[in-house]
Amino acid sequence: MKALVAVALCNVAILGSMASSPFPQRAFLHEGKGGFVLDVTKPPFNAKGDGVHDDTAALSAAMRYIQEHIQPQRTKNGEVRCSQKRDANWIVYLPNGTYRVTDTVWQGWPALAMNITNGWHHVAYFNVESPEHEARITDEKDPKSGRGVLYAEPNWQIRVCGESREKTIIRLDDNVPGFKEPKAVVSFHVLRKGSNIDIGNILENVTIDVGRDNPGAAALAWSCSNYGGVRGVSLKSADGKARVGIDMGVRNACSEMHGLDIDGFETGVRVASGSETVVVLEDSRIARAKTGVSAADAKHGCNMVALRSVRMDGVDERVREGKNSVVVEVDAAATCDFPATDARYSPAETACVEDFGAVGDGVHDDTAAIARAFASGRPAIVFTRAVYRMDGVVEIPRIVRCVDGLYAYFIRTVARPEAAFALREADSSLLVFRRVGFAGGTLFDHFAPRPVAFEDVFTGFPHTRGYWVEDGAAVPKGVDPKSGIWETYRNADLSTRKKVYARACISFTADEPLENVDFVGRLVNNEHLRDAAFWFKGGTAEVVGAKSENCNVFLRASDGAKVKFLCGNLLQFGKHPDQWAVESIDSEMEFLLGAWSIYSFHGRYLRIVKGGREEIVPLEKCRRGGKDGVAFIANP
Repeated sequence: MKALVAVALCNVAILGSMASSPFPQRAFLHEGKGGFVLDVTKPPFNAKGDGVHDDTAALSAAMRYIQEHIQPQRTKNGEVRCSQKRDANWIVYLPNGTYRVTDTVWQGWPALAMNITNGWHHVAYFNVESPEHEARITDEKDPKSGRGVLYAEPNWQIRVCGESREKTIIRLDDNVPGFKEPKAVVSFHVLRKGSNIDIGNILENVTIDVGRDNPGAAALAWSCSNYGGVRGVSLKSADGKARVGIDMGVRNACSEMHGLDIDGFETGVRVASGSETVVVLEDSRIARAKTGVSAADAKHGCNMVALRSVRMDGVDERVREGKNSVVVEVDAAATCDFPATDARYSPAETACVEDFGAVGDGVHDDTAAIARAFASGRPAIVFTRAVYRMDGVVEIPRIVRCVDGLYAYFIRTVARPEAAFALREADSSLLVFRRVGFAGGTLFDHFAPRPVAFEDVFTGFPHTRGYWVEDGAAVPKGVDPKSGIWETYRNADLSTRKKVYARACISFTADEPLENVDFVGRLVNNEHLRDAAFWFKGGTAEVVGAKSENCNVFLRASDGAKVKFLCGNLLQFGKHPDQWAVESIDSEMEFLLGAWSIYSFHGRYLRIVKGGREEIVPLEKCRRGGKDGVAFIANP
């Protein structure tokens, strides 16, 4: 276990845990107005939530509904591509109640699987009918390409949200025969193969109670890649004899977790997923456990785990580390709290963009309608449809406190230098910008000093842009897929210092530095960029949890930046013989990274420039463990 203490860069008090704001009525599927929120107590699911009826089938049907309604793309010749359609913002919603279950709640058999033997431009989807079927094809190779027939499970964008943690309870019956052996009460994956495309999975505001006399029970089997999280969740075992609270046993587990209460399991949190795994656990409690957090052996890649403000009561062993796994204990007193992002707003305080004329079909330009909603004088702006075309710019007035996309996509049909949203009015209040997908330029231009927190924002990966602009995909024709400006955030006026938070975000910046910003990040993913994945120019940065792959430089600090970068995971499978993993140019830096397929840098890991003098530090001097193609590297 690595303990790190760093100089505090800020002092922002956390506002406390609050339940997610209620969804507007028109956001629900059963209202028939194009919404994407699935109320499990309404048709076609009809869960009772009374603690008497068995709701296992109803809850599983809601999760499976997501799989069946995120359609893969088909080209004119019928081949399937890997981009997502516009119906990707489903949310499974559990109103307050006790949902009695007698088996695993999941998407279930047959499981959907992916075959990429013909490459990423010709992805094929097929069903895996049973565990026995999966076992038969797990090691099967395509004779022509040599690739495995079973690549991954596309268990992506599964979002489950309760009304409140205290009153939304999924409870397993006592003494269920199937739970004498290892088995999950709620599972976000079906296949043991795992996945590296299970993007954006979310679990929020529920309690999972595994009952009594279920010694094999895992409250939650978790799987997630690139971004996602578990927030405001309670996991309970009344008799203290269940196996594990959160089990991350298949690839991957890139997740930001906070506000958890895990009580009565042999192991509180088990991380054994390996590959591109980064887990950040913060502001949580683990009680009555033999082991609090187990970072088990990583069979492939590495497990990077960061703990911050994690209290353990009645725990025999706080942390256990296995092969190619590392747990970082982050000093809370020396680092920044992340502000609350889930404040409630009443209907009178909320402007739904559809009420101002937005269509949300990805065809009509909704810029003017969205601008009218922002000018309505209400502090909360919400989007309830799937995709919004925004070829113009929307100004954000100071009265707006929260922009909630409910996982909708914003797209542009033409590339333009201005961002889709612009903040020009200075203010001391926090602006929250959350649950948004974006493609086609820069999402947010930050002109005036005002703190902004981004959460669950997915801007299109550079290496998937070519898929996104295919016919029928997420972005219409006309957007340059090779544009270097696909990014979430830009400091548009470098003369003023900005305060920015980002949690569970993809492509936050791209091909340019984050300049003159005081930045706090939790699980940020920038990848497949032409230069530096993370570049901080001036200002300060504190990042706990980061993921990247294939870049010339993973982490760069320049122009007097002060950077703490703890618990990053770098996958490097391209050849970069003339570059460095980390580069510090007249700056202060503290870092701890896990890197695998590491030798593509040919041993050149750290470049330090001070006052014009250059030092190249090889891997051996900054390596802090790891083997079999994996290195944990830190300040030498």
